[in-house]
Amino acid sequence: MAIQAGEPATALLDTPGSTPAALPAAPPATAPSDAPVAARAPLPAAAAAPAPQVDIDAVRRAASLPPGSFQQSCNICGSALAGGHHFYHQLCVGCGDLNFAKRNALAPMSGKVAVVTGGRVRIGFHIVLKLLRCGCHVLTTTRYPADAAARYGREPDFEEWRGRLEVVGPLDLCDLGVTERFCDALHARFERIDVLINNAAQTLTRAPEWFEAMDRLEEGAARDLPPASRQLLLESASSAPGKLLTAASSAEARGEGRDAAAEGGNAPVQEGPLGEGCGLHFPPDRLDESMQPLDLSPINSWSRKLGQIGTSEMLHTVAANAVAPFILCSRLRGLLAPPDAASGWGHIVNVNALEGKFSVTKKQSSHPHTNMAKAALNMLTCTAAIDLAQARVLINSVDTGWVTDMAPGGVGVLASIHETQVAPPLDEVDGAARVLDPVFSHINDPTGWRQRGKLWKDYRIVRW
Repeated sequence: MAIQAGEPATALLDTPGSTPAALPAAPPATAPSDAPVAARAPLPAAAAAPAPQVDIDAVRRAASLPPGSFQQSCNICGSALAGGHHFYHQLCVGCGDLNFAKRNALAPMSGKVAVVTGGRVRIGFHIVLKLLRCGCHVLTTTRYPADAAARYGREPDFEEWRGRLEVVGPLDLCDLGVTERFCDALHARFERIDVLINNAAQTLTRAPEWFEAMDRLEEGAARDLPPASRQLLLESASSAPGKLLTAASSAEARGEGRDAAAEGGNAPVQEGPLGEGCGLHFPPDRLDESMQPLDLSPINSWSRKLGQIGTSEMLHTVAANAVAPFILCSRLRGLLAPPDAASGWGHIVNVNALEGKFSVTKKQSSHPHTNMAKAALNMLTCTAAIDLAQARVLINSVDTGWVTDMAPGGVGVLASIHETQVAPPLDEVDGAARVLDPVFSHINDPTGWRQRGKLWKDYRIVRW
């Protein structure tokens, strides 16, 4: 019998009907093999067929697998899971070994400067950490700078790299004027930027209650921020026009006088059916696995289809996911291009996802605005690659794979605490490693690795 999703493997041992007495009656020896069951005379009880043999060792092995491991094939290569990997329970040994090695890979980056958008949580947070631990100087943008600084300040090796991290915010990439002024400020301050990671993206549209809860977290973080973490903060033009990339004052770091729009108000909020009764979906003082307000909304913009998405949300999504990266790539080209061959190469990585691919055979109808924005970002990579390579800048797109669950109703949160099969096979550290792999691969092999204008997934080139 087949094991149903979520059913313990040991159920094979006590399934009704598995004993000899409960087996279906066998046909008499003289009956034709195709005779109807009703026409077959039952055998005496003494002649009943023997009980089926159960492979006890196989059942025990299945029962010992981590929750969510009843997927029968590797999430990457599709091969059968013969025991699985010691770290990745949804990957085969070969794929698991490669991903585990890449997960822990580093590259020498002392003296280099990187700009990472969206570095407060999830993949962006771990991209920044990996760059810092390689010796790089990093500027990262966020709409919630105090919360970001507090998160970095809690890292055990914070003292080793805090002098090389700067948090710029509140900066909303949907505000294209602010994005352009951010680029101007970078030109005024730096002679060279080595790496640009376009990671920030608008994936979900949240309800007003979510932003209110996030604003409270930001205010609390700003109020309680230790001096060492406070030194990470730089002002953005959205909070202090004309003073971009300068140290934040104490009042601004505490969040006093901050424009709520700059802290997420510029992003569209849920309207209509999505917002009705959503106070029930945001339990007070409850956080999700990324330490953000818990969102249990049964419907969100990830599940919306054409005709259910407003023009404002579409424009914000395209602005954050495609237009802002275009501005950054265009305006920072001069800083990314090295002055001579001895200065190495510049790197641009556009963080993408399955949603931006045309080669997917069964494209879902949900979130068309996200799909079109991600597809546009891929086209930017594809189109600009040859021109940028002539300036000694390598640009690539990276599909991080399934790292976070955006489905409504808190599915991702539930998957982390229940024995289900919906938990992603990778985590944010894996996503960060994949994003940085084109950069690390070139730095570790500067004369042999010159890939550009490609879409990468699972550490290999894939179709657009």
